[in-house]
Amino acid sequence: MDKVKKECKEVELGLYRDDGLGTTANLTGKLAERLRQKLFKIFQSCGLKITVDCNMTQVDFLDVTFNLQSGKYWPYRKPNNDPLYIHKDSNHPATILKQLPEMIQNRISATSCDSTEFDKAKVDYEKALKSSGFNSKLQFNKTQAKRSRPRQRKLT
Repeated sequence: MDKVKKECKEVELGLYRDDGLGTTANLTGKLAERLRQKLFKIFQSCGLKITVDCNMTQVDFLDVTFNLQSGKYWPYRKPNNDPLYIHKDSNHPATILKQLPEMIQNRISATSCDSTEFDKAKVDYEKALKSSGFNSKLQFNKTQAKRSRPRQRKLT
């Protein structure tokens, strides 16, 4: 990562385990190809392989789709990858069963830029919840709960 930052200053790069996403300002075809070749050399010198797609306007990264032209984002799932959740009558702890719909709602809300994108994505998740015995309706919730700060211990 440091090597890429040093040698390719025009790339804003984000990594999560073995997935990475980089953006640049608008580069022409020749400059984009030079940058692509430079990235290949950097990764080859470390014994790694990389795929580079240039001049994309929309990209799927982890579980979010980003549209770089409009600035919108929404949840992404691979085709034929339907969500599957634990059943309401399973022997999981009651707190887990109670919080499951809310956790799903918060995750879809966090990966949706607005309520229209949320409404497009929630149908599949509501169907999966219903098949697991839950009868909850998901609602867009953009305000994320603040995490409480850890208690300061009194030292003597």
